[in-house]
Amino acid sequence: MKQILYLLSAVCIIVSSCNQHDSQKQTDCVQQNHLLPSSVSLVYEQNMIVPQEYSFFFKSIDFEKFINSIVENTNKGIITPLFPLSDIPLTKTDISEKLISIPKQEIKYLLFDEEWFMDTAAFIMNKNVRSYTLVREYLRKTPFGSEEQSKSLIAKIPCIDTVSKSYKDLELLSKNVAYEVSLVNESNPEYLENIQVKHVMNVIIAKALSGSVPVYSFMLRDTLQLLTKEDVKMRLGELTESYVNVDETTGAEDTVTIEKKIDPSEFTALAFIEDWYINPKTLHIYKDVKGIALVRQYMKQLDGNEPEMVKTIPILMYFSNHTEGK
Repeated sequence: MKQILYLLSAVCIIVSSCNQHDSQKQTDCVQQNHLLPSSVSLVYEQNMIVPQEYSFFFKSIDFEKFINSIVENTNKGIITPLFPLSDIPLTKTDISEKLISIPKQEIKYLLFDEEWFMDTAAFIMNKNVRSYTLVREYLRKTPFGSEEQSKSLIAKIPCIDTVSKSYKDLELLSKNVAYEVSLVNESNPEYLENIQVKHVMNVIIAKALSGSVPVYSFMLRDTLQLLTKEDVKMRLGELTESYVNVDETTGAEDTVTIEKKIDPSEFTALAFIEDWYINPKTLHIYKDVKGIALVRQYMKQLDGNEPEMVKTIPILMYFSNHTEGK
């Protein structure tokens, strides 16, 4: 099986006419799609073991406990895992070989299949998790006797709840789970063929510049720093630079001003802050989406050297049904 790419991305972001909903309850509402077909879904791989260098923002759940819960519920027959990318149940032999017998520390990722809905007027976002698949990362022996890092899909856990649950009736997995979802996939562009990424970014950038919601410095999430509109523009890439040109013949000086506008193509991913809940009977995961941030990649002049590609997370916004620090 082919290695799973770092992120498989396709997005459905829907502008809806829903009213603001209770932040403590998973609710349904009537969506009116202004961006993309409602059938478009998103599939992406999330690293559940956060590298130390990213722990300043990114945060996961107790993943070892979570995996043990899946194995335990499978052994008891409470849940039935499926073959990856299918709706076919694993046999007892498959469960033993693909899930129970492999080293649990090699299961490091989840491949989520979700639907996303966003009401940009009320500034509320919902995610519907349809399934998640366990992904194993391990050293595989090659025909030449060497070893190479490989990935494989292990088992798919369908999220089968047919009725929305109140968060108070679910078990909290973790608060403030934070992670990144890339909207660029050059290796598998077909996963993005139905998404207008530039349009989506324009919608979120416009919200950040509208002044209707507070915008914070993403790097200071634990001690939030409110940004002015000018701060937001600068962090998103809008700037004015002036240069002095000197005519070598006459010595006359002329000031040239260059204005750089915000470029939506520089924004390649979204980052989220969420509270995760689970139905312990079905292992259906619910995500309470609290905050969203833009991820920007662009060329920058560093210390007088040649321009280099840098990656930043310039701003953070909380959705209107969540207050700062909740």
